Order: sequence, then structure tokens, then C-alpha cells
Amino acid sequence: MSVLIYENRKQDPDFYDMSTPEKEAAAWLRLFNYLREEWQVYGDLESEPEALVVCEACAKDLCRLCESGTCACDKTDECKKRLRVTKRQLDGENRQKALYALAVKGDSEAAKKLLHLRKSYEYENFQVGSLIDPLEEED
Repeated sequence: MSVLIYENRKQDPDFYDMSTPEKEAAAWLRLFNYLREEWQVYGDLESEPEALVVCEACAKDLCRLCESGTCACDKTDECKKRLRVTKRQLDGENRQKALYALAVKGDSEAAKKLLHLRKSYEYENFQVGSLIDPLEEED
């Protein structure tokens, strides 16, 4: 039998039965909702995406002074490089925000994908394991 195991440094493990497709879907949603409600781990996904605009320094052709993490300038090679990195980060954040919105509405597949994307975050660590029946014969 497949189980979803969740624990963090502040609590003992919880085990979710995933022995049927229905239970698996419910397990992912239940863990998602538990993390959302009890640990408030998705606060960063509840805000609107940050818009890309040209910063004040780049608007004045002082790109060397640009310190913005979300500048849309592409005048210099350095600006283009920074913009590519920023767009990649925003694409990842927007993907998580889209999955979050679907999971809040009850989409278990979105909850599962979001949990896997954020597995390395502090409170979103889980494992999928097997429950072994000790009375069952080995194959």
C-alpha cells in the first residue's frame, strides 16, 4: 500500500493512505490544505506577479547603476542577461501561482505538482513510501 508521509522538525510524521486513486488524490489535497492553513507556507503565491518595468537608472541610460531585480531593460548585454534570469524566475513563480490557484479550487493534480516543485522548502518536505503487511508473503 502506498502512503504519503509528511513531517517537519516541529511535528511527528503524518501518514496518508494512498492505496486507491481516490485516496491518493485526497491525500495530496489534504496535505496541501494542511500546509496552507496550519503553516501558511503559500503566502508568497497569494500576491500578484511583479510587473517588469524599466528601472529609473536604465531609463536615464545609466544601466551600470541598475540594482533592480525586475528591470525590463535590454539595452546592454548585461541588462539582457539580467532580464533573461529575471524572466526565468518570474516564469517559475507564475507557474507556481497558477498551480496554487488550481489547488485551492480542489485540483489534486495541481496540488501534487506544486508540492513536488516546493519539496525543498522548509516545511514542504514529504516522502512517498510503501506500507508493508508483515503477514503477507514476499514475492
